[in-house]
Amino acid sequence: MGSMMRKKHLFIGIGVFWLLVLVLFIGMKEFTLRTGTEVVLHTLPIDPYDIFRGDYVTFKYEISELEIVGPASFAVGDTVYVGLTLDGKEIVAIGSPTLVRPSSIFIKGTVEEIWDNFLIIRYGIEDYFVPEGKGYDIETADGEIDVLVAIDRFGNAGIKEIYEDGNRIRF
Repeated sequence: MGSMMRKKHLFIGIGVFWLLVLVLFIGMKEFTLRTGTEVVLHTLPIDPYDIFRGDYVTFKYEISELEIVGPASFAVGDTVYVGLTLDGKEIVAIGSPTLVRPSSIFIKGTVEEIWDNFLIIRYGIEDYFVPEGKGYDIETADGEIDVLVAIDRFGNAGIKEIYEDGNRIRF
């Protein structure tokens, strides 16, 4: 009987552990969206469809490909920080990628690729799931697509809204 109780407690413990992991993950994203500084990022959308994942849009941002300035040495997989200068929610200047956290507002990313003197950076806000059939609408939009993101004080970003020519896209 004792062995059966231990297995039951182990099973419950594992379930509680995964529930806590899920709550922590959701809580971190919610923290970013609620407390982060709102920034508008300009994009070049790409619309993939994955039979297992459904309809989603992949965004390539203007800040996704940045030139290396200075003597810094980067490697694929490095965490990088990109300083942003804002006028309201609009980016007016983009700093060079750095391995050191800036003191002003910044976005944190990971070096995905290096070629010539440029870094390809992922920020964790490239894929956005949309209702079935809406991904193609965004990809073929005639207007400029912008994404409103929230960036928390740690540089983590989360997508809040998507705009076409300044008008919020509603799903």
